[in-house]
Amino acid sequence: MASSTVQQESDVSTQQYPECGGDLVQDAHETHCGVCGFVVKDEPVDHGPEWTDPYSGEQIFGGAQAVINPPEEDAFREQALHYHDFGPLRDRETGEFVTPDEEHNLNAGTMAINCRNSPFYHCDDEDAAYVHSSQVHGDPETPVIEAYESDEIRFRLFQGAYEEQPNFGLHGLRFDPEGFAEQDMVSQVIGTSEAFTFRVPPEKTQQDFEHITNPNDLPVRDYRYGSNIIDDIWTGMWGLLRIWGGEVDHLQALPEVGAPNTSISDDELRAMGHPVPFSDPDWTEEGQRAKLIYDEDDDRDFPPDKDARRNDGVGAIPPTPEGDSKGPSNPCPDKGPDRTFDITAFQVDIPYNDYGDHDEHGVVFALDRYVDEIKSGDRPVEPLTLHANKGDCIEINLTNDLPDDLDNNHPHPKMRVSQDWERSSRISLHPIQLMYDVNGSNGSTVGFNHDTTVGQNETITYRWNADVEVGTALLWDMADVRSTRHHGAFGQLVTEPDGSFTLDNETGEVNVTKAASMIKTADDDPDFRENALIFADGQFILNRDDPEDCIVPPGPDIENPDDPCTQLGDSEDQGFGGINYRCEPFVRRFENNDIQHLVYSSKEHGDPNTPIWKAVRDDPVKFRVASGANKARAVAFHLAEHQWQRFQEVVEASIIGVDGQLPGRALTMDLLGGAGGLGSDSGNGDYIYQETKQRRRLEAGLWGIFRVHQQPEKFPGRGVQPLPDRAGEIPLAGRPEFVVQTGDVAGIGNQDTVIGVPGRNIGAFQAGAAYVFTDTPPGRITDLADADLQIPNETAQQRVGTDIRLVARDAGGQDIVVASTTEDDRIIEGGQPLLDLIESPPSSEIDDFIRGTANTNVRAIVPFDEVSRSETETDTGNGGGKGNGDGNNKTKTVVATVRDAESRISTGGVDEDC
Repeated sequence: MASSTVQQESDVSTQQYPECGGDLVQDAHETHCGVCGFVVKDEPVDHGPEWTDPYSGEQIFGGAQAVINPPEEDAFREQALHYHDFGPLRDRETGEFVTPDEEHNLNAGTMAINCRNSPFYHCDDEDAAYVHSSQVHGDPETPVIEAYESDEIRFRLFQGAYEEQPNFGLHGLRFDPEGFAEQDMVSQVIGTSEAFTFRVPPEKTQQDFEHITNPNDLPVRDYRYGSNIIDDIWTGMWGLLRIWGGEVDHLQALPEVGAPNTSISDDELRAMGHPVPFSDPDWTEEGQRAKLIYDEDDDRDFPPDKDARRNDGVGAIPPTPEGDSKGPSNPCPDKGPDRTFDITAFQVDIPYNDYGDHDEHGVVFALDRYVDEIKSGDRPVEPLTLHANKGDCIEINLTNDLPDDLDNNHPHPKMRVSQDWERSSRISLHPIQLMYDVNGSNGSTVGFNHDTTVGQNETITYRWNADVEVGTALLWDMADVRSTRHHGAFGQLVTEPDGSFTLDNETGEVNVTKAASMIKTADDDPDFRENALIFADGQFILNRDDPEDCIVPPGPDIENPDDPCTQLGDSEDQGFGGINYRCEPFVRRFENNDIQHLVYSSKEHGDPNTPIWKAVRDDPVKFRVASGANKARAVAFHLAEHQWQRFQEVVEASIIGVDGQLPGRALTMDLLGGAGGLGSDSGNGDYIYQETKQRRRLEAGLWGIFRVHQQPEKFPGRGVQPLPDRAGEIPLAGRPEFVVQTGDVAGIGNQDTVIGVPGRNIGAFQAGAAYVFTDTPPGRITDLADADLQIPNETAQQRVGTDIRLVARDAGGQDIVVASTTEDDRIIEGGQPLLDLIESPPSSEIDDFIRGTANTNVRAIVPFDEVSRSETETDTGNGGGKGNGDGNNKTKTVVATVRDAESRISTGGVDEDC
C-alpha cells in the first residue's frame, strides 16, 4: 500500500483506477469509467472565504482538500469525497477484470472514493484483524484527512456514478446533528447525483478527557470513515481521518484556531511510519502531481512492490493498550464505571426457526454468566442486547472463546469481488456512536492506533461513555468483519433516559439483556415500552435436514440454480435474513397450507418464529430498529397501522409508516398514539411488522407480529406487566407471572408482601425468584425494582416461586415457604433474621452481576440457595445458616394458602389497599 509517500496514487498494488474529472454526463460508458466531478460552491475570494492548501498554506482554486476561512465564522478543514462504483479495474498480473460479472452490458466493476480504493484482500499478508492498520500495512490509498484536535472538519460527499447506494459513517466521532436527534445523524445513505455535507465538531469539544498516546507514544488518533456495507468496505471504500494532538511541520494550523502546544518531530513521525519524512516533494510548490518513489530501473507502468517501498516504521503488529501498559483509557474521568459487562465471544449453532434453518458456524456475543446455558441449549441464542442510561460509564471485559479450528470452508455469501481470504481467530466489539478513546477502546485496529482486538483465550477491556441518548448503538466485531458479521457477530447497546430503570416486559424485574423492555423514567415523562430489533441480511443460513432446501427457492431469475443456497443470485442478494437471529420463511408455512393469503395467519400456521412484541392498548411504545448486517439492499421497516415522525425532536417532521436504513444505522420509531396507533377504535389485535421488499427478503422470513390487547393478562401464553406509571389500575394479584402473598413476615405489625416470579431469567433461564417488600401493601407496588429483598435462583428451569406460603413463627413474624417445579419446597426465615438479612446481606456474585449490569433500587440481593433451606433440614433460626437469628424459632401454623401460579388468582386474602 502507498505508505512511502505523502500522496497516495491509484489502486496501486495490483490495479489502476482511471482519472476522475470533468462534467457529469449521461453516457453510461463515461460515468462507468469515472468521468465525473463536482463543484463545492462558495462566493468569490474577494467577497467570501479564502481557500488555502492545508499543507503549504498557499491560496488554491481547486482540489479535494482545503482550508476554508470565511470572513464571518471560524475557519474549518474541508474534504471532498466522491463515491463511485462499477469501476472496471483489471488485475495487474492477468489483465482480467477483478469483477467478472456484468450488469447493464457493462463490467460490474468495483467501488472507490476519489478514484482510489483500499481493498481488504490486498492486506492479506498479515492477520485479517489488521486490514485497517497503517502500522501493519501503511496508510490506505484512499484520502487520509489530517487535522488538529481543535479543528472543525466538513466532509463534502457526493455520489457520481453509477448505480449503488453506499452509506457514509465516521467511527469514533460524531457529526453535528444540526437540530436533529443524535441517532438520526449516525450515517447517511447516498444515491447517484446526491450530495451531503457532514460537519464534524472539533475532537477536543466532543471528547473532553485525556487520551492515551498511540504505540509510538505520540498524541495521534486515527478514525475510520466510509461505507458500512460489507461489499463496499471489502473492496476498499474506506479511509482515515487523522487527528493530531501535537503540532507537525507538514500541516498548517487553522487561522484563529492555532495548533496544539506540544510538537511532534519528523524523526518521531519517521519512527512511527508516517509517510511525510520519506517524501521529497516541495510542499510549498503549487500544483504538484502526486508521486511515488521509484528506483531508476523500476517499471513505471505500475507502482513498485509495496514491500520494497514500505517505510521503516511500518510492518509490525501494534500492541494492545494493556500490552503497552496504558490501559483502555477512561472517557469518564470523574467517576468509575456505572455498568460492567463481562462478555464472551464464542461459536454456537444459531437456530433461526423450528423448521431446521440454522447457522452451524454462528459467532455470537453473550454475557459470561449465560454462555454455558446457551451452549447447552437451556437459554435461547439471541443477539447481545445491553442497556445503559444516558451518562453511564461502561466497562466491557471481552473474552475470546472461539475454537482453534474455525471452519472457513463453507459457502459464504460472496463478495462483489471474489478473492481468497484467510480467516482471523481474533475478535472485538466495536461500538457506533458512543464516546471512547480510539487508541484504547475502539474494538478495531485502525491507522497508527493500538490493537484493540483480542486473541483466543484472552480478555481485553474497553471503556465507553454513553454521554448522549443515542437510542441503539450497534456493536460489531471488526477484527474480521468479512468472516463473522454474516455469522451473527453483532449486538446492540440501548441508551435510555438519564436515571431510568429498564424492566423486563413480562416480569417487571430489572432487565439485563432482553430486547423487550419497559422503561421506568426518572422524571415526569411517561414510562414506555421498548422493542429492540436487529435486522440482518446476507446471513449464512442453511437447512439442517436438507442444505439444498433453500429458504427462498431459486426462481427463473437465478442463472445458476444449482449453486449453494447461500450463493444464489447477485452478490448483493446472497445469504438470507433474520430479525434477532430468527426468521419465518413463506416456503416453510406453505408446506402446511399453500394458500397465499393465509401465510401470515397464526390461526392457520401458529405464531411466527420471529419476535412477538406485546403491549397494552395506548401504551407509549418505541421500536428501536437497527440494521446490523450486511448487504446493500437496505431494510425498509413497516409496522401496520402505526406511524411515527420522520425525524425525532423536529416538531414539523413529516409522519411516516415506512423507514429504511443500511448497515450501521439504527432508528427509533416513537409510535404516535401508542400501541394500537391513531386509527383504530379498539386497538386489539395483531399488527404485522416487516421488511417491505418481497423478493428474497420478506419471503425469506423478515416479518413478525406486534400484539396489542386492552389488558395485560389477556395475551395468549405469557402476558405482560403494566407500565409502572399505569400499574395502579391493575391489582398486583391479577398480574401475569406473579404469585402474591401478604402478611406480617417481618414480625413488626406491618403488612409485608412476598411475590414469587417463576419465569425469572436473570440468575439462570427460567430459574425463578422471590421478592420481599416490607411494610408495603400490594397496592403500592408498581414493579420489582424497589423491593427490599430480591432472592434470585441460579439453577436453570427450576422455576422457583410457583407457590408461596407464609408460616407463623413462635418468636413473631412468618417464614416464607417457596415451591418450584423440580425439587422440594424450601423455607426462608422471616422475623428478625429476615430484617437482619436485608440490612446486612452477604456478598455474592449474583448481587455484583445485577448491580453491575442494571439500574436497581433493591436494598438486598441474596442467592436463593444461600438464604433458603429444605423443610426437612434442621431449623437453625437464621435462614439456613446465613442470617443472624437466635436459632430458637419453630414454624407452626399456615396463615396463608397456596396461590395457584397458573390461575394467577389469589386465595390468600391479599389486601391491595395502600
